[in-house]
Order: sequence, then structure tokens, then C-alpha cells
Amino acid sequence: MATPSELPSQDDQPVDAENGDGSATPSGGAGVCGCGGGGGIGGIPVVDLAVLVDGSADERSLAIRELGRACEDWGFFMVTNHGVPEALQEAVMDACKQLFSLPMEEKEEHIHAGPMDPIRIGSGFYSVMDAVAFKRDYLKMFTHPDFHCPAKPAILRDIAMEYSSCTRVLLLQLATAISRSLDLAGGRLSEALNLESCFQILVGNHYPGCSRPDGEAMGFLAHSDHGLLTLLFQNGVDGLQVKHDGRWVLAKPLPGSFFVIAGDQMEVRIIAACDRILRSLCKIQHFSYTCT
Repeated sequence: MATPSELPSQDDQPVDAENGDGSATPSGGAGVCGCGGGGGIGGIPVVDLAVLVDGSADERSLAIRELGRACEDWGFFMVTNHGVPEALQEAVMDACKQLFSLPMEEKEEHIHAGPMDPIRIGSGFYSVMDAVAFKRDYLKMFTHPDFHCPAKPAILRDIAMEYSSCTRVLLLQLATAISRSLDLAGGRLSEALNLESCFQILVGNHYPGCSRPDGEAMGFLAHSDHGLLTLLFQNGVDGLQVKHDGRWVLAKPLPGSFFVIAGDQMEVRIIAACDRILRSLCKIQHFSYTCT
């Protein structure tokens, strides 16, 4: 979840290898057909969860195939009709804003936390170790299998608990559909990764106002997410970009939608599953196989 008030300074932005000047080039030309009815801005795939869950058999089959194509071609898509109330999204955003506005002494308990501590508040990637902050403030809290939350602001706890419960249902539905897109049983991915007991983390990001007179900004370095799936929504300030076919595409959301990011764990698990299948086939057909 992103909570930028304005876009941050680009003072510490590294040079992009393609543009050579530290900038990212938005592109409107890339795209694939969206699931359940048309792609989003820039061609970003759009998944209609209502079709995946409640559509006819033919509609579900087509949507699942296109979901698989979105994961393979982009690793990134939007999901609409997801069942998480917009009012709840706004409430989480407002509660996080209250947390970031607290005096430093009221957040200090969690500022020196390590990467595996259940609650962290800081800036950059790991505020104690980073030599340079990446122009963002963040809250990270484990919400599953055990729920953790800062004591202040008091309003955050109940809102974050409800939000985490709703988004967990959504994530499990997406995991089921992705599993089926791989021609596996719907529960296979969840079982293989033990998703009923895995970590779920709620993250709030705040990007301080831009201090550069030219207004150019970059809040965070190019990166991939380390988890399985990330749900992300913004507060109306566009800035997120996704790299597709060598070009940076501005990720402008449809109203009320979530962005979904397929993380490193998803890629690793799918590669491992394919590797096991290939090894089984090779054993049956009596020839050797080496994974590269």
C-alpha cells in the first residue's frame, strides 16, 4: 500500500541504464488483452475477480488463461470487483497518515527494529543500516499468522485487522486462480506454500513532498518484491511504474482497483514446480536433464 502526499525528491536517484539520466520513460504502447474486458492504461492487464469467481464456466476458463498470461508476460496486473470496500481502503490510508504524523518519540520503539521484527517504522529499506534514505517513510507490520500493530494511533488496530482479513481472502482467491492457470488443482499452490500459515505483512509507505524546484521525483529504487503476491493501492498521486518489454510503463490504476505484483517467491516456486515435472518426464523417458 502506498500513501504518498506528494512525490519525493530525486536527489538520490541512480542513473537508469537505458535513459542514461536517471529518468524512467513512461510508455503507453505496451499491452496485452485484459482479463474480463480490456486492459488498463498502458496496456496493463485487468483482472475482474467477479468473473474469476462467479462467471460462467467458459468465462472463468478464459479469465484464468488470461490471468496466467498476465503473470507470465507482466508479473503485474490490476484486479477489480475484488470485494474489499473502498471505504476500508480509505480508512487504512487515513490511519497510516495519522501514524506518520506522530511525534518521533511516539514511534521510537519500532524505529530500531530489525527485518524480522513484527513491527518496523523507518525510512529507506532498513533505516539502521542504510547509508541513504530512499525518500520514503514506512510502516511494516506482520498481520498473519499472528497479528501485530503499533499502539498508536489507537484507530489503526481494528482497521488494519479488518483490512488484512479482507485482503487475505482476496490473495487466496488469486492464488487459487493462478494455480489453475498452471493446469494445477486450485488448492495446489496454497498447499505447496502452506498459505494458511504463511506470513502476511501490511506495509504503509509515505513519500515526503518533493524538495527539487523542477518537481522531478523518484520515491524508491527499481526493485522486485520478495514475497508471493503484493496488493497495492495509492491515494491518487501517480508515480508507480512497472518495466515491461524493456520500457517503463506508468501504472495508473482504475478507480477502486488494486495493483497485484507477482513476487520473487512466485517465480521461484513456479520454476521449481516446472523443474520437478521435467525431471519426472525425463526419468520416465530414460534420458538425462540438467536445469540451467
